[in-house]
Amino acid sequence: MYISSNPGLPLRSLLIPNGKAASFGSAFPGSRVFEYSRGREALADFVQATGMKPGDSVLLPAYICSAVLDPFERLGIKILFYPIDDGFAPDAMAVRHLLLQKPRAILIVHYFGFPPESRAIVQECRDRGLRIIEDCAHTLPLPNGSFNDPLADLTIYSLAKLLPVPDGALAVVNSPDLLWPNPPTKINKRLTRVNSIWQIANTAEVLAGVSLRTRLRDNRRTTRMLTDLREEPASTGSLPSYHRFQMSGIAHWINKNIDLSPVARRRKENYKWLLAATKSIKGVRAAFGDLNPPAAPLGFPVLVDDREAVRLKLISAGVDPRPIWSALPSQVPTDGFATARYIAAHNIVLPVHQDLTPKALAHIASALARAVAV
Repeated sequence: MYISSNPGLPLRSLLIPNGKAASFGSAFPGSRVFEYSRGREALADFVQATGMKPGDSVLLPAYICSAVLDPFERLGIKILFYPIDDGFAPDAMAVRHLLLQKPRAILIVHYFGFPPESRAIVQECRDRGLRIIEDCAHTLPLPNGSFNDPLADLTIYSLAKLLPVPDGALAVVNSPDLLWPNPPTKINKRLTRVNSIWQIANTAEVLAGVSLRTRLRDNRRTTRMLTDLREEPASTGSLPSYHRFQMSGIAHWINKNIDLSPVARRRKENYKWLLAATKSIKGVRAAFGDLNPPAAPLGFPVLVDDREAVRLKLISAGVDPRPIWSALPSQVPTDGFATARYIAAHNIVLPVHQDLTPKALAHIASALARAVAV
């Protein structure tokens, strides 16, 4: 048996369209919704829309994907890192200290699909004139969802993290005073081509019951090659610039045939099942304790002592766990940020996606128990 961390292509609905998928804009009737290939491209447009200039600064959590840093760095925006606490919320005291440097914006991450306890510090930032970015890349955009905080100027969703699509992100612009740039018109053909092959391979591996890709990801040379294949060459002009692309036609076609509501429901149910099943496993701690996900979760994150040993044992058992941001970005200062470093070094995210069967869930729990056994 092979259990992927990602859902497979919905072959039945692609062959027999169901027509149930709602348009993304209908989920946010009071906001403007723009489509991109990847969420980082929306951040580049946010810089332009807010009038940020080289030398301005933005607050980002230390526990973050390095891809989020990329548009800010390329556009000359200084990044100020703030620590998070063990509940994945911003350290309010540290944020207040960084506000003395007069940043222009703060980015708040909803880790794994859980909103942090951050409303008070977010309101304080807004009162001081900061723009608020809500990173909801780990959940899905749904009508009447738990996210899209009214305090946020911009909310970003990354469809490709939870759905079997080669690309796709949404920028939900909540502030009417933001003059958003015209949406991109080009498609990132390189990214779409490579990720489509990756999706097909994922689906085939699940059907075959064995995976080659889990081994390829551990090979740095292969990983670097795949990354290079996905990326457009960097701009060479003297002015700061950033590549922006629209969501591909393939992603649109697949999304059109996926009803997000049952997907979210299944992901929450699978999360709750694993939460209950792993409580008795010694050496495993659910990252969010007994909390249940308010919306579609990315996965079921747990913290273990010897993460790499556990991860390799899970892979050998046919379970694809993914450490999310297994190290802090190199730009994060070496001193401090102890909690973020601990989470990065000890997290494993177990699959909860919509394709999982009761048999698969039971296999994940038993494989985890064996992997942490002394």
